[in-house]
Amino acid sequence: MSRLHKSGDGNSGEFASKPSQKNNAGFSLEQKRDSQRWVINIQREMEWLMEEVVSRKPPAVRFSPRTWQPSIDVYETENAVVVLVELAGIKEDEVEVFVENNMLTIRGERRDIKQGIKRTYSQMEILWGSFERGIALPVNVDIEQVEAFYEGGFLEITMSKQKNKRLINRRNSQQQKGYNVNY
Repeated sequence: MSRLHKSGDGNSGEFASKPSQKNNAGFSLEQKRDSQRWVINIQREMEWLMEEVVSRKPPAVRFSPRTWQPSIDVYETENAVVVLVELAGIKEDEVEVFVENNMLTIRGERRDIKQGIKRTYSQMEILWGSFERGIALPVNVDIEQVEAFYEGGFLEITMSKQKNKRLINRRNSQQQKGYNVNY
């Protein structure tokens, strides 16, 4: 491809093709220089952009998601299913726990301890308000044998497994890796 330039005295408005030298790949030396300049300019712009991103201050205020659910651990022992719930800042009498249809539900509310005080936040990550968390239990449990213990912001719920009944929501295949099916 040739570059076009004005021919003649510059007033005629006519354009003529400027001769160019071709290299072995079929590109003119001028085209090759233009593409190199283009790549160098893109590289400079990317370096500038990266420097801008890295050198900027973080946002003045960070906010957490609008709703929250307490963190949990669920594990089994030989005879029980245990659920450990992190409930920092929640009073024991403000938590409701019940089991229904092999689902453990935990409800409660974390109340703002500094209500009514005017504040200007620079970072806000602690969530306040109501929550509800449903946990599908891995096995059937005896709802008559449930114990709960609350200390230091942790609620531990221990539920005895029902004898001779195992809940299986997966394919009923004993060959499936990782599942021991006992009736």
